[in-house]
Amino acid sequence: MLGNVFNWEESGKSNKSWDLGLDFDKILYKILDNYHEKEDCRDLLLIIQLANGSRIGEAIEGLFKMAYENKSEVSVKVEKRHDNAERLIVLPRVLT
Repeated sequence: MLGNVFNWEESGKSNKSWDLGLDFDKILYKILDNYHEKEDCRDLLLIIQLANGSRIGEAIEGLFKMAYENKSEVSVKVEKRHDNAERLIVLPRVLT
């Protein structure tokens, strides 16, 4: 589905960078195209995760909270941290 969207050499970034040289616009449009073709909720999660720079579990929790609370912005507990830090998860404009 996504093909080669990692541009380590072109971006000059190390493959140890958190975004791995990801071309944000290119991957966003590929996921959006796939979503419009198949209307798969997994694509919604990928878009939320990509737009917020979050882990998949945070995106899932954020989507559930948004639906339950009828809000477009919610706070979720940051995974892999033990200090109860929270991350703001925002529903991207492309989904509204």
